[in-house]
Amino acid sequence: MARFLFFRLIYIIIVMMGVTFIVFGLSRMSGDPRLLYMTPGSRWSQEAWDARGKDLGLDKPFMVQYLLWAGRAAQGNFGDSVWHKRNSLDVIIERAPATLKLSSVSYIMAIFLGLSLGILSAVNRGNFFDLFIRGFALIGQAAPPFWIAILLIYFFAVHLDWVPTSRTGGWSNYILPVATLAWLASAGIARITRSALLEVLDSEYVKLARAKGVTNVKVILKHAFRNALIAPLTVAAVLFASFITGTVVVETVFAWPGLGRLLVEATRHNDFPLVTGLAVIFSGIFLLSSLMADILYAVIDPRIRIFK
Repeated sequence: MARFLFFRLIYIIIVMMGVTFIVFGLSRMSGDPRLLYMTPGSRWSQEAWDARGKDLGLDKPFMVQYLLWAGRAAQGNFGDSVWHKRNSLDVIIERAPATLKLSSVSYIMAIFLGLSLGILSAVNRGNFFDLFIRGFALIGQAAPPFWIAILLIYFFAVHLDWVPTSRTGGWSNYILPVATLAWLASAGIARITRSALLEVLDSEYVKLARAKGVTNVKVILKHAFRNALIAPLTVAAVLFASFITGTVVVETVFAWPGLGRLLVEATRHNDFPLVTGLAVIFSGIFLLSSLMADILYAVIDPRIRIFK
């Protein structure tokens, strides 16, 4: 296990270096960073312009600028937000709880619904339940997230007036955004679970277990489902990372003050310190989620061995 973790750590470091280099390079390609700190219509003297450039390290070569920025970013210092006028990491930490609350509820719902529907669809192959679940999953994967969100708002918030349209608040404010996220995510999990489970159910050892008189429930849950979990687990790991890093479209439509909406606001205001900070943190979360998925592979499937 130590060897596996060592090489994965090296891989994560290399990927993070590549991500930070690209993010930093894009921030420099967009123009002189000093222009972001100028109020519209204002003019700086040449002395003030040069002094600001020195403070930002613009008098140094590009690679030196990158290394200095990467060193500060590794310590959590991404610079002051242009729009919020304070440390970017403080702004991210302030918005993170809203995303964590929404994503945790949506993730649990998506996993439970996706696995349940996938199992039901595979067990009832070809009948009405299978066709209904496949249609549910098809719509969930094909429909744009903003369209589903707007449709739910129109019917349940505007037309029926059952729940609030947007923003945070009580438990009722979670219903529509959670329903949108859970539908979209569970659709993919259901289809992958169905395909993986059908393949396992047609295997020889499952047929042997049934020939020995093992009950159908035990065959599905103990023998087949566990061996079909590898593919859904991969999707679940990526899904967890995408939920934690903020669902941009859903948070924007429902005016949810989380990390996804923060990224949209930062992009709109050309707030590069905040955008780069979010990009680095999001990349780190995706890489760590992938590492956790690889470790769980060996826990679920004894045929996979990484602990050597």
